[in-house]
Amino acid sequence: MKTCENADCATERDRVIAMHRRFVAALIKVGDLSRHSETDGEFYQRLLEVAVDIVPAAQAGSMQLAIDGGSKFRFIAAVGFDLEKLKLTTLDKAYLFRDIETPKAQVVHSIGQKAKSLDGQYWMDAVGRADEIKSTLSTPVIVDGKTVAFWALDNFDNADAFDDTALETMTVMAQFLGGLLARRQLESQLLEEQETLRRLATCDPLTGLANRREFVARLDSSLMAASSKLRASAVLFVDLDDLKQLNDSLGHDYGDRVLRTVGQRIQSTLRSGDLVARWGGDEFLVLPARVDSPDEAMAAAERIIASVTPPMPLGDGRTQQVSLSIGVGWTFDSDVSAESLINAADAALYTAKDEAKGSIRMHKI
Repeated sequence: MKTCENADCATERDRVIAMHRRFVAALIKVGDLSRHSETDGEFYQRLLEVAVDIVPAAQAGSMQLAIDGGSKFRFIAAVGFDLEKLKLTTLDKAYLFRDIETPKAQVVHSIGQKAKSLDGQYWMDAVGRADEIKSTLSTPVIVDGKTVAFWALDNFDNADAFDDTALETMTVMAQFLGGLLARRQLESQLLEEQETLRRLATCDPLTGLANRREFVARLDSSLMAASSKLRASAVLFVDLDDLKQLNDSLGHDYGDRVLRTVGQRIQSTLRSGDLVARWGGDEFLVLPARVDSPDEAMAAAERIIASVTPPMPLGDGRTQQVSLSIGVGWTFDSDVSAESLINAADAALYTAKDEAKGSIRMHKI
């Protein structure tokens, strides 16, 4: 008898050790999912799949996320149910069939039958086997004292399917998930801040186009690539004619509207890979991704001139006719610098404005 008891103890010990190893492996996998999932939806779905796999007696499951930190929750992941149909509805915390303030996992019985007793909950019939659920392991995910998500693991066969081990497992996993979500939120905020700083460093605040620094950096890279492939390069220096007169007659607000519209219209003429930047004041620079001949560079300038021909709406029923002068710097010299090519385009622009506003001139170096 003693030997049998020892054998039983050894078997139970082995089972506990095996489950502990699976649990630790699951936590490691969840951590990897947080780092490598491309989208939140992918992360939640794969996370739920891990939970269904690791928790004994789990046959299906779903996850809900609080909407904007409020009291309503939307479905974001499902195993064994039709997620697209689940997404058609939201649940108020009153319909979650448990006390959402309790941070531990709880077992809820016969959710399908309880749902049918609530007005507007008949959608559960359409999402799969919801009305067959005998037992649900419901676990809140709490971040900074707020319930931000719920996940539920379901069993269709036994009202007592989930034991204390399952409850403890899901409670720990929910706590772990809360830490991951907090970290993902911080990482998301950090990325947004980094993007904001990047835009401030590389974009013109008035037009949203690239700024001078970004243009020079891109031009340097483009010239290096052109040199290695023995390709020509060009820069278009675009100047808005008579902006000062417009500012003096209508005011700087209208002048700014014109600058933004000019930038948009130039952008609309460009091909994939081309770059337009605001150089400063009433000047824009364009870097074509590739120009194989001087004629091709001149054709790009002509498209830009044509883009501003239609009158520009200024609001208040006003419109404004504008013209552009363009200088084209063109080179097939593999050793030319960004500064030299920009200076060539600037010199060509000076010639164009001196000879006839609204015209195009080219300088080759």
